[in-house]
Amino acid sequence: MSPTEHSENDASVSDTHALLQIHLAEYQALTNRCTYWISIQFALLPLFLVVVGIVAQMWTSYFDRRLLVLVAMLISELIVIIWIHIGLEIYRTVVYVECNLRPLVRESAVTSSTFWAYETSLAARRGAYATWEEYIMPVACFCGVMVIAVWFWPLSGKQYLGLGGALILLGVIVAKSWTLVATRREFTKCH
Repeated sequence: MSPTEHSENDASVSDTHALLQIHLAEYQALTNRCTYWISIQFALLPLFLVVVGIVAQMWTSYFDRRLLVLVAMLISELIVIIWIHIGLEIYRTVVYVECNLRPLVRESAVTSSTFWAYETSLAARRGAYATWEEYIMPVACFCGVMVIAVWFWPLSGKQYLGLGGALILLGVIVAKSWTLVATRREFTKCH
C-alpha cells in the first residue's frame, strides 16, 4: 500500500468516525428532548387534581354548579389534548430515529441492524392494533361528556354552549388519538 493510499484510507475512516459522532450527537439530543417531553407530560397529571380541588371549593358558592362542572370538563379535555400531543411528539421523534437516523448510522459504520433494537422489540410486542392506554383518555372523556349531558338534562342556553365545546374538544381528542396510533404504526414499518 502506498503512502497516498494509506492516508486516503485513514481520511475515510476519520470521516466515517466524525459522521458517526454527528449522528450519535443527534440521537442524544433527540432522546434528551423526549425526556423533557415526558417530564412535561407527567407534570400535567396534578392539574386534574387542581381542577377537582377548585370545583370542590366552589361547589358551595353562588356559582351555577352545572356551569362549574362544564368548565372543569373543558379544562380537563384541554389537559388531555396537551397530553396526547406530547405523546405524538415523542412518537414522531421515535419515527425519525427509527426511519431516518438508524439507516444513516447503519450506513456510516455499523454493519449489523441489531443496534437500537428496543423500539423494534416493543413494536413486536404491541402488534398492529391500538393498545388500551392509547384510547383510555378518549374513552374516559367520552364517558365524562355523556355523564354530564345526562346529569344536566334538560339543558339551558349556556349549558348547550359548554356541552358543544366539550363535544368539539372530544372530537379533537379522538382525532389526535388516531394520529398517535397511526404514528406508532409508522415506526414499526421502518424495519
